[in-house]
Amino acid sequence: MSVNVKKYVPLLILGTLGSFMVLSYFVSNEVIGFASRELQNYSVIISTIALGFGPFALFRQHIPRSRKGNPFSAVLLIGMVGMPLLYFITGSTISIPYDWIYRSIVVPLDSSTYCLVAFAIVAGCFRAFRVRNIDSFLVLFSAIILLIGKVPIGAPIKFLSDWFMVVPNTAGYRGIQIGIGLGLFAYALRIIMGIERAWLAEVGEE
Repeated sequence: MSVNVKKYVPLLILGTLGSFMVLSYFVSNEVIGFASRELQNYSVIISTIALGFGPFALFRQHIPRSRKGNPFSAVLLIGMVGMPLLYFITGSTISIPYDWIYRSIVVPLDSSTYCLVAFAIVAGCFRAFRVRNIDSFLVLFSAIILLIGKVPIGAPIKFLSDWFMVVPNTAGYRGIQIGIGLGLFAYALRIIMGIERAWLAEVGEE
């Protein structure tokens, strides 16, 4: 297969289907609507098939590591095989063995992960709340008002805490959402037009 076929055929398919999907949102036509729904169904099927390859990729990556003595890969493989196998043996996710493993292993590990995340957040807040300029002072002042307003001792300033959440926080959140939407639109347009080709596999010259 030539380099041009490998390079330009995927771009042609993606550009055609992407333009067709965009057109279906602006043109009210039964044929276009039906074809759009069928394409969305096919995308769900393809995504599901791709998701099914995930465990095979993990097995391929971690089986050699477990053979070399990596304990984490061995635990991952045992969990991936053991939990579905236990479900098929007991026929329920509320059976005593399945529930015991979940409550004794998964829940403590989950709690430990959240504790590490909380520690990282606290460390980040400590660095962010150092007052070096007016911007950091405003961040620190807003954080103090919000934290005090959420506890019983801060009832007198709860209205101020609520105002910070409703007005400045909502304005900033909407601005971020608008920026994300415009960025996604520009990126999708670049992909449809064939300008952005990072998603393509590297094609060597013949």
